[in-house]
Amino acid sequence: MSDLSGLSVLVVDDSLASLKIMQNMAESLGLEVELAEDGVEALDKVRHADQAGTPYRIVFTDWKMPNMNGIDLCRQIKSDTSLNTPPKVVIVTAYDNDMLNHIGNVQLDGHLPKPVLFAGLRDVTMAALGHKEQKPITGKRDPGLEMVKAIRGANILLVEDNIVNQQVATELLEHARLNVTVADNGQVAAEKVKKEAFDAVLMDVQMPVMDGYAATREIRKEPQFKELPIIAMTANAMMGDREKSLQAGMTDHVSKPIVPRELFGALARWIAPGEREVPKIIDEEIPGMEEPVTGTPLELPGFDVENTLARMGGSHDVYRKILAKFVESEEGGI
Repeated sequence: MSDLSGLSVLVVDDSLASLKIMQNMAESLGLEVELAEDGVEALDKVRHADQAGTPYRIVFTDWKMPNMNGIDLCRQIKSDTSLNTPPKVVIVTAYDNDMLNHIGNVQLDGHLPKPVLFAGLRDVTMAALGHKEQKPITGKRDPGLEMVKAIRGANILLVEDNIVNQQVATELLEHARLNVTVADNGQVAAEKVKKEAFDAVLMDVQMPVMDGYAATREIRKEPQFKELPIIAMTANAMMGDREKSLQAGMTDHVSKPIVPRELFGALARWIAPGEREVPKIIDEEIPGMEEPVTGTPLELPGFDVENTLARMGGSHDVYRKILAKFVESEEGGI
């Protein structure tokens, strides 16, 4: 990650919500971020930065924008002979197939699909700069655990109605030495926030009784909770869902199925680092982060064990617990 520290990038998008998300993710990688709301403004900033001797290394641009779209912006940058150090250009879009029909002879330096994930942003950044692309973890301890070392002991409220999802998230969070309290719907969450002190809330969106949007609005009514990090945690993949989460008052968004590095990255972004007490029961029951992963290898015909293990932080023991919980929850239904 040190290779990226201090590198200057420009993020271009006509959606303020998308700009905020990309800015937070890029800054968590150590990048120096500037923003532009359309292609015309972006091109002007690229030229000024180049003339000032502080060129952007990468321009991350949305495709579909008014005035000048991302492909046209890329074309302008690539053909501008006045630039001493032209930046790399990465297109960010949810419309992969449509985009391919409009590229023509434009040479892109990368493509980042929406919704943007932390791991995807990191990898496409490294690739655009010519560094070796990082491979996804395969059964080894997730290095994303290092991201949350500074917030060990933080109190997390997990709001999730599915018992298996509760187990997956709880195991991952406790594996990172975080304290977890579970609420199975938004109404319970809104009540718990008023009674207990939390450093962050992981909020599912679709739940019975009270959904995540309504729960967030309810929590934000209290002035003391205006700055409480509330992170949407949802399987909804469309960018509109991410923006809806922000409009409801949520701070950030992570996707489901959970990607450990994305989840830990979001928590590390919004929780202030500091010395906190880790409950003795968590410290005793969970192996240290520097210790080898325990558990014998799993062989389950018909299951994608390798990728699932990656989502479990590489822990065979956690995977076994989740499988046991799933079987328990489905008992009588199989």
